[in-house]
Amino acid sequence: MRLHRLLTGLSARDVWENAAAGNPVESLLDDVPDEFYGWVRAIDSDLRLQFAAVERDAAAVRERSFATRKEAAAWITTRPYPAIMFAMLDGKDFRPLIWRLLKPAGGLTFRYANEATA
Repeated sequence: MRLHRLLTGLSARDVWENAAAGNPVESLLDDVPDEFYGWVRAIDSDLRLQFAAVERDAAAVRERSFATRKEAAAWITTRPYPAIMFAMLDGKDFRPLIWRLLKPAGGLTFRYANEATA
């Protein structure tokens, strides 16, 4: 039953949950057949690259200096990712906000992804 669930139920969202929790991709690979490795690694790599791109874009707030919070808010609200930028500006943990932004739809599983490319 466990193998059947893996074959039909491992989804991009499972890979996202693993990455968002700060776990290495290898922690998923321990429990999947070899045929899954490439797919799992590709999803994980794509998510981590997207995370880095959003973080880099939002980090523009750190490169600017503002006289007042009002000035900062006026600039931030014209940029993409304002919630992430405000969290960075306030010294809060912004990573959960980025991961939430990247959460994939639940429908893409290994089986269906491979059928779509076949």
